[in-house]
Amino acid sequence: MTPDEKTPEESAEEETPEEETAEKSEEPEEEPKPNPASAAVGKLLQAASSSKARAFIEGLKSESADERLEAAHGLGELAAASTSAMLRSAKEKVSPSSYGKAADFLMRRLIPKVEYAAVRILSRYAGGLPPSILNIGVQAVKRAARPVMDTAVNSVVPSVYDQAVDLTLRLRLPAIGPLSHALRDEDERVREAAADALGNMRSELGVEPLARALKKDESPGVRLTSAKSLEMIGGDLARESLEHAADHETDKEVLRTAKEALARLDEKAPKSEPEEESEPDETQA
Repeated sequence: MTPDEKTPEESAEEETPEEETAEKSEEPEEEPKPNPASAAVGKLLQAASSSKARAFIEGLKSESADERLEAAHGLGELAAASTSAMLRSAKEKVSPSSYGKAADFLMRRLIPKVEYAAVRILSRYAGGLPPSILNIGVQAVKRAARPVMDTAVNSVVPSVYDQAVDLTLRLRLPAIGPLSHALRDEDERVREAAADALGNMRSELGVEPLARALKKDESPGVRLTSAKSLEMIGGDLARESLEHAADHETDKEVLRTAKEALARLDEKAPKSEPEEESEPDETQA
């Protein structure tokens, strides 16, 4: 018998699974009745974060401080690159006059709305899973957040909108929880890298852990990086944290950073138009 020939027993073993499959396929399968809640859960949990992001998130759990540090740096670089790519795409696809408005809409309005929609949907359908373990169905959240797109900046083309949603759902939300936990790491290098990564995420969900680090972390380097990241995220809560640091911080470098961050946030804040003084009513004179 040649090496390529097989005994009857070997042939039977190979054919058995095919026969079993054929028998099973002949049986009619009952289609499950559509359940909106179950369908939503499936869509919310099926979409996985990118393999690179998953690897970094898992790396934050390593027993090695060097590996945790590498993971935190990796997440920060991934977030920065994704955000830059999204804004670059917006710049290429909208007119120069509307780019500033479009970029502000993406970073300050759309992405926070997407985060809110994602957390709201999970709280409703999936038992309130925390952001640290979210793997969200992109299409479900897009539908929930679409109204803000329709009512805000029409010049942001759909492909850029999709990039903003994917950035939030596949990277930012799954990474916020692990990075927040890393801000309590025993190694101050890891804490500093986590603070930097949270800033690159540009997520309001990162403000609370950064504010806590700016107020309580014993390392000036971690506090300084937290101040810079809070400026990157912006918003009222970030401003409050920086104001507290400006009043109570003891390290000169961190104090200077907090004050400069506040000044820059003030420059970016929309200016309120002065109210016109009403002319006196001559009929009442």
